[in-house]
Amino acid sequence: MKTRHWLWLVISLVSSGIAGIPLCEGATHKLSWSNPTTYNNNSLIPFSLAGTIQTRIYYSYDQQGWSLFATVGNGGELWVGVLPPGEGVRAYYAATATIPGEGGESPMSEPVAFPAQGASPGDTVTVTLDDCTDTYVNSGAPLNPYSRESLIRTYTYPAKNVANRGFMRWNLSSLPANITVATAKLSLYYVYEEGGGGDSSYTVSVARVLGVNPVIEMSNWDTYDGIDPWTGGEDGGAANLDVPESCAGIGKTHGWVTWDVTKMVQGWVAAPATNHGMAIDADVIASAGGNRHFSSREYPDPYLRPQLVVTYYNRITPPPVTLPPVTPSPVTPPPVNPSPIIPFNPHWFGLETEYGV
Repeated sequence: MKTRHWLWLVISLVSSGIAGIPLCEGATHKLSWSNPTTYNNNSLIPFSLAGTIQTRIYYSYDQQGWSLFATVGNGGELWVGVLPPGEGVRAYYAATATIPGEGGESPMSEPVAFPAQGASPGDTVTVTLDDCTDTYVNSGAPLNPYSRESLIRTYTYPAKNVANRGFMRWNLSSLPANITVATAKLSLYYVYEEGGGGDSSYTVSVARVLGVNPVIEMSNWDTYDGIDPWTGGEDGGAANLDVPESCAGIGKTHGWVTWDVTKMVQGWVAAPATNHGMAIDADVIASAGGNRHFSSREYPDPYLRPQLVVTYYNRITPPPVTLPPVTPSPVTPPPVNPSPIIPFNPHWFGLETEYGV
């Protein structure tokens, strides 16, 4: 005869989304909990069964119709994924627990709403950062560092070949902990060009640096730190650039140019050790001599120096969800089959006696 066991546990929902504000790409929600060690009558769950506990997670838009969207078995205590209603859509979440093969599903917990009531775009904060190091590298002088120059130069020579590209690293330590970046915009002031600048429109791209951790103050065309070569050798770091995240077509009117660098900044905030900087790359299809130059961190006019404008919001953690205890069903122990009774054989011991079977 199978026995029905009933459980209770506590779960909590931790999420990085707020209504009206998009999550960063790749962001996830987490449900975590501590599996119960006893039934609600205080009897211990056998160790052999604790590792089989199954948690079932449901969602609903109206607390009437519920849909199962995740199951975690084998005593697991964590679910990571994207909530099925979609970002910014208010819904209700609840969970149950069971021991497969040993009992029914527990009653559903008290629902928790997410996003939390009152969470809105008004919770955002926008800051302008100016703490960075910058330089550019030059194929014409491959061992020279330019971190003290007042310009970040982008230059194409010969046609369709990068001759100058910039590098920057931003100090994000002033941002609070436990935030989610909603947007990040890089702004550089286009201040100068050589020989008329070449093409009437010149595309400058921004890409994340991967694979090496440049020492910006010492980087040059041949090395990322003044000593060690770039992954691609004497290529000005080309092989260490991710696919460009943002591009801007620049005419010949001086002024601010903005790139959307939200994805890379989100990644750096989530994992600071991956902040290896960004490249400001020259136009790879321009005519020979095409160029656009931007004011650097060392530019004399502080109002024209680089800016990183970050909009963020604090993550919201809904309150814990408790699965209520329920009364276990009566337990009827299975019948015990007695071991066979083996008559005592006196001849094994070389004596005589009487015994009953």
